[in-house]
Amino acid sequence: MSTRNPKDRVVIGTINKLGWDLLIHFCTDDNSPYSNSTLVSGLSTFSALTMLAGAAVDPKQREMCAKLGAGSLRDLQATYPGMRRMLESDNVFHSANGLVAETQVCLSPQYQDYLRRLMVDANLHFLNLADSVAEINKWISRTTKRRIPSLLTADDLRDSAVALINALIFAAAFAEPFRPRDTVRCAPFYPTIKNGSRATATVDMMYRHGKGVLVYQGERCTAVRLPYRCTPPSEWSMIACLPNKDTPIQEMLQILRTRRIPSFAQHRVGRLGLPRFELQVQHKLNSTLQALGFPIDGSFPALDMGGDTQVGNIVQSLSLECNEKGTVAAVATAVIIGRGGPPPYIPELIFDRPFVFAIVADELDLAICTGLFSGQ
Repeated sequence: MSTRNPKDRVVIGTINKLGWDLLIHFCTDDNSPYSNSTLVSGLSTFSALTMLAGAAVDPKQREMCAKLGAGSLRDLQATYPGMRRMLESDNVFHSANGLVAETQVCLSPQYQDYLRRLMVDANLHFLNLADSVAEINKWISRTTKRRIPSLLTADDLRDSAVALINALIFAAAFAEPFRPRDTVRCAPFYPTIKNGSRATATVDMMYRHGKGVLVYQGERCTAVRLPYRCTPPSEWSMIACLPNKDTPIQEMLQILRTRRIPSFAQHRVGRLGLPRFELQVQHKLNSTLQALGFPIDGSFPALDMGGDTQVGNIVQSLSLECNEKGTVAAVATAVIIGRGGPPPYIPELIFDRPFVFAIVADELDLAICTGLFSGQ
């Protein structure tokens, strides 16, 4: 993957826009918009939907690929694994994709091949998903270093036959950590105005004094870029955007969803303050993704060789901790697919006219002989 490749740039832009769109939705999805902290992952959502795309058939498959910034499944198979390889970094970032299915589910050969080309890491099979929720959560917890211990419940998996899961973990120290002795407990914080009144909250505020900081100063906001300590060529940073006092945060979010990350310049900052915080969030994504135009309703017949497979819930759980040392963030997203109806009943199948046959080595799909029986 390369930012110089037009197709890759489209996918990167799609993931970024999806992240901002999800954030805007969940920031406004209550009685006090923009008043509660929240967190989403465009990348984890994109990963789970990329696994789902291969289970669709046209025209839904074309629509899904277009929403994911790709022209076809082949484009996704070319771009997505390359992006994962580029992001993967020892001790900083790791992601894994898994398919969890009941043992009686017969995945279609083309869908199995699609997942193989996407480099799906785990195929876990159980007699009953609801009864095996502890084992499924254990895989997610292990992948996220115990930051997401229980994404799913037995009720989530009841009457479900398949789950497509993405899990990721990011952990890195700041290249220049904040000093704990400079952190001020119960520092004032001024939330969004509620009901015409501005209340004052308190946070633990981390400070840097007289340090060089990467800063962007725009008409609507001031942003800082705080690099993490990484082994080249890996590069990661936190970007924090502070809207100007006369700029509503919803206006800034609308700007961010359509613009590329700006250029930053080194400035000497007398005092930089950033709250120390932790977030634990869980979302159901179905209605939001449908509102954003993702065709997740209806059947996905290319997944299973029998029955009618439909998406149930799409759930995402996130955990983030930012302190003086650095940041740890973990995400898990699951697309839960219902058991659907049984394969259609066939009342009778009698080979009473000429037919073709083959003797096949199943492991290789190799026919050692083929024939025609015509009754004579």
